[in-house]
Amino acid sequence: MTMKKKVLILILMTFVIGLFTGCVSTGVEDLETDNFDKSKAEVQQNLSNLGKEKGYEITYHFEDLENGESITCTIGVNDKYTWYYINDFENGFALEQVDDLIAYYSLRNKEWEYEYAYIDDGTYSHDLSSQFALFFNVYELDGKMKKSGTGVIAGRKCDIYKFSFAKQNAIVGAVSGVDINWEYWLDQKTGLCLKYFVEESDKESSSKLKFEVTSFKENATVTLNRPLDIFPINGKDPNETGEWNLLSFIGLNILLPAQEQLLESDIYYSIESLGIGLAQYYFKLDDITSLEEGIEYISNLYPTAVEEIKRIADDKKCYIQSYDELIEAEDELEEESTECNFVFNYNNQLYELHFFVDESIDPNYSGFLLDVRFNASNN
Repeated sequence: MTMKKKVLILILMTFVIGLFTGCVSTGVEDLETDNFDKSKAEVQQNLSNLGKEKGYEITYHFEDLENGESITCTIGVNDKYTWYYINDFENGFALEQVDDLIAYYSLRNKEWEYEYAYIDDGTYSHDLSSQFALFFNVYELDGKMKKSGTGVIAGRKCDIYKFSFAKQNAIVGAVSGVDINWEYWLDQKTGLCLKYFVEESDKESSSKLKFEVTSFKENATVTLNRPLDIFPINGKDPNETGEWNLLSFIGLNILLPAQEQLLESDIYYSIESLGIGLAQYYFKLDDITSLEEGIEYISNLYPTAVEEIKRIADDKKCYIQSYDELIEAEDELEEESTECNFVFNYNNQLYELHFFVDESIDPNYSGFLLDVRFNASNN
């Protein structure tokens, strides 16, 4: 994830959560209180179940009435992917779990456009659970408020809980100048906090915050525009497992030799970058003992590569680069060569695929090898 996007996400999260942090006291002893119908753990489980079974999208408005700051945010969850944006699709991102990858999307002209994918190593989560801090802070106050009635928020029935410090501690309040009023509306179905009003003051400062869910949709979905058909990629160290398959992204892994032929050494180090569509692999060719046999290997590979590329290309065509122009590839390799290069269009993106047979210079491997390079083209 780029630093720019990390900062954007952090700003969005910190702005919302930071406004709320520290504004509620939890050490007040109440004379008459009730416990909430559901615990925090139960509410979290209810939301998780709803996301997996139906999906949901929640829009809420947060306002600091003291300084006039406000923000409207939307959080959506649907099984394997989640999305988050502020105001009317102003800024946002979506995260999709794809086997052992997480795909990252950003908003462009109100469309969710794919940017990159990364291995899910636990560093980042796609469930956006931290975005629900505003919804869950109320559970720190369980048993400190009195149930006062019911109401409806965003079409959902809620139980209303209130607390007034002045009413229960009039003398202390008058002497200390402390005044606290809380009001929380909890969804009867899930237990999630859908509205609150917090007003607190003492002799030195005051705080007045309002939060309210304006929309709560079940069976919510969004369309994620993924440019590549993402297949699983093994999250273990590829130097140990030899399980490289970036070409699986576009279904061309059939052109690679068997994985046990992958050559890894200090000289030949295979790499792949999911985010920019770049890969380079080195495979041992134990059956090849001369350049003549290497030419024959490329000649046999060529028609298969052309056929497979035509199968997956947008225009069902395979090209080769000739000076400054692309020309359609023939079905057979015209000239004897130890290499072949292809260009093709897949999901409106040009890609280059290169195969080259050469004699190894690695002192630990004296045979021939196949160099495979794949990258998204800037042309």
